[in-house]
Amino acid sequence: MKLMLDWLTIKEVHEKTKIAEGTIRRYLNLHHRFIKNTKDTRNTIKISPASVPTILKIRNWYGEGLAREQVEEELAATEPMSIVVSDGEKSYTLGEYIGGVNKVLVEIAKRLDEQTQQNAMLVDEVDTLKQELRKRDERFSVQLSRVEKYAKRKNDSWIRRIFSQKKNTEEKE
Repeated sequence: MKLMLDWLTIKEVHEKTKIAEGTIRRYLNLHHRFIKNTKDTRNTIKISPASVPTILKIRNWYGEGLAREQVEEELAATEPMSIVVSDGEKSYTLGEYIGGVNKVLVEIAKRLDEQTQQNAMLVDEVDTLKQELRKRDERFSVQLSRVEKYAKRKNDSWIRRIFSQKKNTEEKE
């Protein structure tokens, strides 16, 4: 993307093309849709270096005797329309700006894909941990029931244990 510092003043375009500054201003006024231009913070008109060939074409067409409408038709047939977007510090043609936005969107999509993959790995890890916790809980429940049985038997007096064993034996028969 071109920084505004890379853009040319009307005087610099005059020096490159040998077209009078007033004529360049008139071309800008009449054909601004096809000449990439913007204004800087001091309201100075800046022209994209990519528009210098377009200005030379306009000069040649007027030199051949074409009228303004005919020059507009030629420009419409051969040159893309120019829309300049400025963010205060930098100026871009609409194409450059959309290209920059596209790069940002591609980077966001790439990072989103990476994040999605990482999230899937984390979900798998959480599922594995849940399964391990369930198995641990089952082992804990088995151990707890054994401890409860032992504690219950320990609390029973030895006489009760004997009678309960005898009673259980009699019930089985």
